[in-house]
Amino acid sequence: MKSVFLSLVLFTLSMPIWGQKMAGDIKPADFKRLQVLEDSIAAIAKVAVQDSLLNNRLLANGELIPLIKEVLNIPNSFNYAFTKVENISIQRPNDGALRLFTWQLYINEDEYKYFGYVQLNRAKPTFFELNDAARQLQESKKEMLSPDRWFGALYYNVKEFKTKEDTKYLLFGYNAHDRFERIKLCDVLVLRGGQIKFGAPVFEIADIKGVRKQKLHRLILTYSAQAAIRLNYDPQMNIVVHDHLEKMGTKDPNIPFTYVPDGTYEAFELQKDGIWSHVDKLATTEMDEAPRPEPKLNSRNRVKTAKNDAQKFEWPKEVKKDN
Repeated sequence: MKSVFLSLVLFTLSMPIWGQKMAGDIKPADFKRLQVLEDSIAAIAKVAVQDSLLNNRLLANGELIPLIKEVLNIPNSFNYAFTKVENISIQRPNDGALRLFTWQLYINEDEYKYFGYVQLNRAKPTFFELNDAARQLQESKKEMLSPDRWFGALYYNVKEFKTKEDTKYLLFGYNAHDRFERIKLCDVLVLRGGQIKFGAPVFEIADIKGVRKQKLHRLILTYSAQAAIRLNYDPQMNIVVHDHLEKMGTKDPNIPFTYVPDGTYEAFELQKDGIWSHVDKLATTEMDEAPRPEPKLNSRNRVKTAKNDAQKFEWPKEVKKDN
């Protein structure tokens, strides 16, 4: 009986997550094809993101999409590391359950479009194409969204966390929005029944009277394009931390009111039931990343747009590669 019980335990532990088979070894022929596709994607993505001419960026972006779809349709391509691709953000959580591809297309200083794919770690190719609807979703803090109505963003981090029902994923993203304002958000990816949704009521905050609590499906921070703010997961404190924003006026009637960081921080702490509870003000302001009047990025993370345009797109400092 002991050997039978031990066998059952080992079998259970060896079962892949969600009862699905994980991606395995890539066949030699597929690996060679992925190498060719990686070179093409790296070159075309650079044009789509960096070229000075809008027409070139649009054409390159149109060529980029079918190449990425071809990659995602190759069996076990989940295990291929795209180390040469510099202009697409590729993120995955520590549990290796999924991978996210996102990038930004600069149209003009008041219009940016975002593209993305979510690839699941399955033996059979499984992925979802994301349709950017951020312009219509800026007030969607209490709404669950589908891949067809995605709050478009360039993701720079992903963090898994446990709830009563399952494992969910915090997605930290950046949206350049327009000439006056930027957006950072923390969305929630829910994977259930082989499908994905965005948003879940896991961020608990007090109402304006500080008594009754409400739950948000995502965090959306809109702030001045002249400022830099932090919104990310802090692994040492196990919290989601972000700058506290204060409203800032302007003497120019053509420039709307906007928000800037005041040097203090708010946070959300993970509770045992999978709810992130709001902390109005952190006791300490000793952070690795302090507020800055203007973004400061190293040359590797800086992406230039049209030379004659006043607006230049810059990658958020937090963006890291999936190597």
